[in-house]
Amino acid sequence: MITGDQTSLATSDVEEAQWELLDRATSTRLRLLAADFVPLPVDGKRPATADWQNSNKPSADEIKQWTNVCPSATNTGILCFNTPTIDDFERWRLFRGRSP
Repeated sequence: MITGDQTSLATSDVEEAQWELLDRATSTRLRLLAADFVPLPVDGKRPATADWQNSNKPSADEIKQWTNVCPSATNTGILCFNTPTIDDFERWRLFRGRSP
């Protein structure tokens, strides 16, 4: 008998195939687009599109094409020009007692 803990351990050891990573990334990007964010394909921490800072809101079809155009971009970022964000590393350092 496999308990819930054993199941999660067994499935966490399985590495996803590249197509699965890209499908998951596309799904995430489409959900972000539906929530009025501007998603970007990201390879590691680097945006995969040229001139990404000046990107317009992509269409759903364009997002689906990113799997072909940037197949190594399995991460997703968002443009923050109309997304309120705060990077408060000093407060984080004081709160945690060390640098982030």
